[in-house]
Amino acid sequence: KEEEATYTAKAFRYTSINHYNGKNLVDNHQNKKIIFIDQGGGSTEFILFNNLDNPPLYPPKSLNLGTTTLENALYINSNYDTPLEKAFSEIDNEIDKKLQTLFKDVKKFKADGCVAVGTAITKASGKKGNRNQHCVSLNKEYLSEKLISIRKKIIAEYMTVGNIKTALEEDRRSKNRLDSDFTMALGLKAYIDIMDFYGLDHLIVSGTGLWYGIFYKGYEDIVLHRDHMVG
Repeated sequence: KEEEATYTAKAFRYTSINHYNGKNLVDNHQNKKIIFIDQGGGSTEFILFNNLDNPPLYPPKSLNLGTTTLENALYINSNYDTPLEKAFSEIDNEIDKKLQTLFKDVKKFKADGCVAVGTAITKASGKKGNRNQHCVSLNKEYLSEKLISIRKKIIAEYMTVGNIKTALEEDRRSKNRLDSDFTMALGLKAYIDIMDFYGLDHLIVSGTGLWYGIFYKGYEDIVLHRDHMVG
């Protein structure tokens, strides 16, 4: 996990220098503490860097807050007729418990910035394609309003856990918008709560995948080897 975190940071470090928001964060990164939140389907990784050229300050903290994991928990803890509003509230309690454990494990500090990876946050950018999503700045107020509005929309249309489960099964066959909206409805809260805990008013979206970091690590190794041979 530490190696994956290091490559994820390296990907952002090299691909953000030509973007205004990313460059502002990466400039003088050797003297900045930067949080990475990497949310997948199975888990959410919390990573803290002090200098993006070095491994993380702490081993990455892995939380069972992936969007698929949260969706499964919503079904397991409910029945067909459970009101969707109640189910979301219980999921929020689960997220709160897991984040409180994280906050106890990681010493509080004044973070200089946050980089966010994952489907929920890239969808929240409102941009299509990783190229356009990369280095978009999203403020906490916008994300909070986005979460509230999406949940209200889903609750008004589907009302119960059984209804949303059936609709999602159909949606995933036809690849419509519901799947993306539901991913945001489950996933955005973790980003918002971490920003709130560290007093951050915005985060920067990273559209780069792990393979970018592996590529740049290979590039660095070639350059360092070449310079060493020349020296």
